[in-house]
Amino acid sequence: MQTGTLGRTPTPQKRGTALRPSTRRTVSSTASSSEAAPPPVVSRADASALPPRTASPGSASLAKTSSERGMKIGELARETGVSVRLLRYYEEQGLLTSHRSASGHRHYTAEAPTVVGHIRVLLAAGLPTRTIRDILPCIEGPGPDIHPCVQNYLRTHLEEIETQITTLQQSRSSLTNLLTATENFRTSSS
Repeated sequence: MQTGTLGRTPTPQKRGTALRPSTRRTVSSTASSSEAAPPPVVSRADASALPPRTASPGSASLAKTSSERGMKIGELARETGVSVRLLRYYEEQGLLTSHRSASGHRHYTAEAPTVVGHIRVLLAAGLPTRTIRDILPCIEGPGPDIHPCVQNYLRTHLEEIETQITTLQQSRSSLTNLLTATENFRTSSS
């Protein structure tokens, strides 16, 4: 009795023309006929003619369009000019939300670029992310249009910045006095 071997040998194909490399199977005469054959190789041109994939009954369709799935993180990064890493950070801080696909990829809504723009404006104003998280729901439109309920947060932050400026000015004045005293000491001891 001859024992058979099952081997797969890749056949050369032009790069980029098939979804996966084709395989040749060599099976001996004793191999079982119930063995599953490998899936056929489908070229990119042939793939467009296939019907869309559908999910099992009771589950959502797998053939969603790009707009139904939402924007992927790389697309959002390109559109907003913000790095993928920073977008993930915004999500960790609760500033930006996404939903995950079955494969685990982040997908963002069509409003995400506007939200990222709001986050950038608020960060440029010196607001910490914890404050931005609290006031972000009160901001609308691309402007951004800010509801009056946010005024107290902004006034408080402005007062904190003014206090910091005053403290820094006092520190600068003290440092200038110390430098002047050091220079006077050096000239008097020479």
